[in-house]
Formats: sequence, structure tokens, C-alpha cells
Amino acid sequence: MATTTVDPTRRDSYPPDDQIERFASIYIEVRDGTRLAADIYLPPGRPQRLASLLVFTPYYRRMAGPDDGSRLSHQVDKDVKFFCGHGYALVIVDVRGTGASFGTRPAFRSPQERDDYYDVTDWVVAQDWSDGTVGAFGASYSGAAADFLASTQHPAVKAVVPGFAIWDTYTDMFYPGGLLSRTLTDQYGPMVRALDTDDREALSAFPLYEGVPMTGPASVDADIDGALLREAVLGHQANFDMAHYIRQISCRDDAPPFQEELTAEAISPSAYATGTSAAVLAVSGWFDGAGYCDGAVRRAAARAGDATHLLIGPWDHCAYNANVSPFEADASFDFSLDQEYLDFFDHYLRGRANGFGERARVRYYTLGAGEWKSSENFPPSTSHRHELFLTPEAELLPTPPHEGETSYEVDLRATSGSDTRHRLGVLPRVDEYYADWDGRTDVMHRFSTPPLRSAVTITGYPELTLTMRTSTRDAALFVYLEDVDPDGRARYVTEGTLRLAFAGSSYVDTDGNVRRDFRRADLCPVPDEGVNFSLTLSPTSWKVGAGHRLRLAISGCDVDNFAHVPVGQVPRFSFLHGQRTPSMLRLPSCDAEGVLPIAARGME
Repeated sequence: MATTTVDPTRRDSYPPDDQIERFASIYIEVRDGTRLAADIYLPPGRPQRLASLLVFTPYYRRMAGPDDGSRLSHQVDKDVKFFCGHGYALVIVDVRGTGASFGTRPAFRSPQERDDYYDVTDWVVAQDWSDGTVGAFGASYSGAAADFLASTQHPAVKAVVPGFAIWDTYTDMFYPGGLLSRTLTDQYGPMVRALDTDDREALSAFPLYEGVPMTGPASVDADIDGALLREAVLGHQANFDMAHYIRQISCRDDAPPFQEELTAEAISPSAYATGTSAAVLAVSGWFDGAGYCDGAVRRAAARAGDATHLLIGPWDHCAYNANVSPFEADASFDFSLDQEYLDFFDHYLRGRANGFGERARVRYYTLGAGEWKSSENFPPSTSHRHELFLTPEAELLPTPPHEGETSYEVDLRATSGSDTRHRLGVLPRVDEYYADWDGRTDVMHRFSTPPLRSAVTITGYPELTLTMRTSTRDAALFVYLEDVDPDGRARYVTEGTLRLAFAGSSYVDTDGNVRRDFRRADLCPVPDEGVNFSLTLSPTSWKVGAGHRLRLAISGCDVDNFAHVPVGQVPRFSFLHGQRTPSMLRLPSCDAEGVLPIAARGME
């Protein structure tokens, strides 16, 4: 191993790439006897004892390459070089039933896997190179795993970064608004199956692995002939099938037959939120999957305290794209997540007075304004809601309209497209989000404001209240908020989804947002007389320019991203308007109180 000395107190002590080497690749045995493959990386010229950072992944801790070589994924490779270069030990583990680890996966993330994280931490702190303090981080699955580890309340775990990670598996990922995500069943599920069973031909069809020179997961050091690896991979044949599993849990409290413990709730970090003492840095982006950003906000709210931080940037899932903003004002955006994580860990694991503890609990980026903002909560406590009523004339106005009714037959061409937040950045890879949005809502039912007299910044959770009937006993509802510029070009801002059979059962959380539990008992047919309900859209912070219009678009399908509801039927919606049966949009803003600065009729 290279012996160049690295000063871990210096931010520029990043060693050359060829000086970060693997210390060991071994099996760690957990409480039920299952062996988990783990790679340990230690910095060159390391001090005697180190703080350790853990990463748990189902996507191969390391890939075997041709000619007996091996390689890390791009992200893990970068993490190893960066954090080892700043004096941390890194331990990267294949979760049970994946990579070179033994065991099987009965579900997407099981309570048994959570116990594994505790046992691995026990092993780490017992090593002679460990100083007894542990942190964990990661993006997506690994980010939620870091949260799972913190929830075990292992005394060595002092800080975690759940990056771009689910909080509630049901609403954030599987069934946003109670509607089945086809991204998971049609794309993510087959990719995970190919990984687990080392089906390289199938795996090569996915953009993340297309053209990657690899020959499956890498074996541990002692497995010279690969016999243990082959045995482990054979066992993965018994792993769960994503599409089959998701369809068995169409409600939050559903479970596969004879596996009552594997509900969507049981595999969610949110189910284990109480009692966690570790510092938390929740990270997400405005276009981070269906509900990951909302999940980050709820994670921070559930673990409120001085050691809980929330960071939301102009990112997609895992920040695959460093800036997803469609505005030129944001083009100069530059932010180092690596440095942010390092400052966080240095403060909470090493006790360094680097200023991180004095930063605002919440920092978020406003799209279109080109600036970071901070507050102690999200939405900010200074936020208030502007009310806009849906009128029979397809307008959005600050005053209630006369009584009336509008109708819309669901157009089966309606879609938010393929380059959307639902594709998780890589299924397939998305280079520019919603670039073809303009014109997509032409087949939807729309309501628009007059032009704004001055700019308005929307920050928080928009909320839509509808009084409506549907011709079917169940239906899907998709609502989109658009920013329409003076030339008529529309941009996607945010969205909300809801299976209408869940519309009648809701509650208001401590932050004033409408939520639903989506339990089997909540599933009821839409009554013939219709239903009045509210729906919370995904959070955003977006500056709408002067002269722009805000537009609400409503549809009953998203053919490219969600399963159709109801099967075999095309609903017809009727929306009621007026003071007795108001339908309205509430927009959160920290701008001056009062009505939105909308031009009066005839002054447009």
C-alpha cells in the first residue's frame, strides 16, 4: 500500500487516485449466520484509529472486470477517493441477497436487513483501526439504508446522510398518491433482478450498465476460485420479484401471502423514526423521483432538532444531473455535495468547529431566482397561501366564481412524458427534464390565471381542493402546475397524483399539509353524488416571472409512467365551481401577504 502521508485536517489533502487502495475484502457474518461481502478502504498514511463511514448497497460494492481486474462504480469510486483522502475509513457492503453476499431478499428492504446493518457496525467498531465512531451515507437505496442504520440506535452511529432516499416506501416510490408506478415494475424491477442473479446480458440493456466492462460482482479476497461467489449468486434466485411484490401491496397495510411482516410500512424508514439520536443531513432535489423530495422534508420534520438538517437543490435523483433548472438564471449554479457531506461528518463525528453547526437547519434552492435560501423549517414559517378559484370559464382567479360545472373525458394520450422525475434519472438516462413539456397539457383540462403584474415565488406545498364527480367508481387523478411565459411556452413546475378511491380519507399533518394513509380500510368507491377533497402537490421553490401565467392542468392518466385506473374504463370527470362547492388552488409563498398580483380583466 502507498505510504504518502495525508493530513486529515486539510481540505486539500486529497491523495492521487493511485494511492487509495483496498485494505481488505472479506465476509462479515451477521447474527443469523449469513455472510455479507464487504470492502474496507483505509487512507494512506492513516493515523492509528479512524472514524468510519459505511455504505450499504444492492448495486455491487465492486464489479469484477475482464483480465481478473475489478472496478468500482463511478459514484463509489469517487466517494472512496474523496473520504479516504480526508482521513476516513470506508466500509462498503453488498446487502444480503445481492452482489457477493449470501442470503436472499424477501422484499425491497426487509426488517432483517436492518438488523444486518447493526451487526456490521458491531464488527467495524471492534477493529483495531476504528476509533469507535461511525457514520453512514449514500444515495437512493444506500441513503435509505443509512437512515435504517440510524434507526437501530447503535451507540456508535453518530451521523448519517440519507441522500435522495425514500422515507415512506409506499407513497414516495411504489404508489405515489395510491397509483402504481410503472417505472418500478417495468424498468427498475428487471434491472435489480439482473443484478441479483448476475444476468449480464439482461443488465447490459440498462443505461447504467450499458458498455460497462464487467463480469459480475467481485468476489472477496479469500475466494480465489470464485466458488463462494457462485454459491452466493445461486441463492439469489430465490429473491423477491419487484413487479410481483409491488402488485401484492396495493394498499399500505397489504402484505404478500404468509408474509404479514412485509408490508410497505415495515420496509420504510419512516416506521422506525422514533428514538433516533444520530445527527441527520437529509438531501434531495426538486426533481428527485416521485416523492423523494417530500420524503426528505418529512424525514427532517420527524427528526426535528438542532442536529437535523435539510438540503434541497436543483437536482434530480442522486444528483445525476448537477443542475436540472430550465432557467438561464440558474446556469452558474455550483455546489459540492462531497464538501457538504465532509463538513457534516467532520462536525458530528470528529467534533470539529467548522461552522456546520451554525448553518440554518434548512437550505433550499429557488429555481428561476438563482439563489439559495435558508430557514429553520420547511416550508418556511413566513409562508402563507394564496387562494385561486377554478372557474367555469377555465380561469384561476382570487375571488369565488358563480355556480357552474365543467366536464372532461379522460384523454388516453395524456402523459407527463419520458424525461420526467419518475424515471429516476437513469431509467432511461434523462439529460434534460421536461424539455418537451410545452404542449403536453393540450389534451388535459386546464385553468389559467391572467398574467402576473409582478414576480411571485412559490415555496412549499401547493394544495388543490376539488369538488367533482366521476363516471366510474374509481379513477386516477393527475394534476400539474405550469409556468407559462409571455410567449406562451409552458414549463412544468410540480405535480400531484391521487387514486380517487382514496379521496375520502385524509388528515392534516402538523405542518398543515393534507396526507393520506392509503390503508385497505380507506379504499372506497367514489359516491355517485361526487366527492370534495384536497390534494397536496409535491413541494417546490419556483420563481414565476412578471407577465407569466400560472396554469393548472388536470388529467386522468399518465400513460408513460403509471398504471391505468380503472382497468378497462375511460372516466368522465365533472368539476363543480362556486361558493357552495368551491374548487380552488392554494399556492404557498413567502412574498407579501394578500392576493396574487394578477392583472384585472381587460388589463392583460
